[in-house]
Amino acid sequence: MVTVLITHEVDDVKAWLESPHRGPAFASVGFTVETFVDPTATNKVGIVLEGPSLDQLQSMLDTPFAADVMKLDGVRPETITTYVHQG
Repeated sequence: MVTVLITHEVDDVKAWLESPHRGPAFASVGFTVETFVDPTATNKVGIVLEGPSLDQLQSMLDTPFAADVMKLDGVRPETITTYVHQG
């Protein structure tokens, strides 16, 4: 199992939170998702993902499907930062 924290900026936090796309996209490779918002910034958000392996996650993130989901969710790809739990 691997736990990953991803932070990024979005165009619209409310729309991002209500997105029906993110959960099924990550579930397709066996990951659960928890969402977080920065209460001090209007467009900064984060997700914690838990799933089988970093390789499986990265393989999905490198697909046109993932790019489409990010676009639908208003994710600003240039702001993405990824952290992997080292426990």
